[in-house]
Amino acid sequence: MAKTIVDHLLLGAADLNQGIALVNEEDGAQPGHRGSHPGVGTRNALLSLGNLQYLEIIAPDPHSMSSRTNRICDNCESRV
Repeated sequence: MAKTIVDHLLLGAADLNQGIALVNEEDGAQPGHRGSHPGVGTRNALLSLGNLQYLEIIAPDPHSMSSRTNRICDNCESRV
């Protein structure tokens, strides 16, 4: 039987810096690697959870807004 493993969890935020601040405030952790998804209109920050697992904080990229971003982030709450 194949083993199912979760490699990452997503935290959607309306603003990447606010999402990073929330993780830091709740856990004291500071995500390291940051990147963007060209053509998708989002950017992210990653925080290692160990064992090849990580938390991905994802938010709209204000420099690359696309119609796809709007669909992805329709449920992003402004509180984060």
